[in-house]
Amino acid sequence: HFMVFNVPTPSPQTLYQTIDSILQALLIRDGSASLEASLHGSIVKASCDLLSSLQLVLQQNTVPGRYHYCFNINTIVNIVKGLQRTTDSMRNSPTMTQLLWLHEAERVVDDAICRPDDTAALSKLLADITAKYFKE
Repeated sequence: HFMVFNVPTPSPQTLYQTIDSILQALLIRDGSASLEASLHGSIVKASCDLLSSLQLVLQQNTVPGRYHYCFNINTIVNIVKGLQRTTDSMRNSPTMTQLLWLHEAERVVDDAICRPDDTAALSKLLADITAKYFKE
């Protein structure tokens, strides 16, 4: 027996709400301080943009080395889990939090990439996203 589920791509608003809820839940789970509202919003927007861009730019296809690419909400959860390990003093520093988000995004996504062209595309994508959402 088997079942087939058709799960449509979430709208931008639904994706934002989902990532916002995940970030809030993971950061307050251990009783630590949450992020400043504007920083929290920037991280959510950057994460939404990253996921949408990854699904567009590094989509799964038959190109050798790309057939296993599958970037989804779990990718973002793994990035946010890295932020969960921060101390309250690190969370109070927007620069430190932004750099940690960037590091986690590079680590999580780059671990799944195996083509040099895709690694270069990821670097450019992350540079564009950080310039757009993180002003410091």
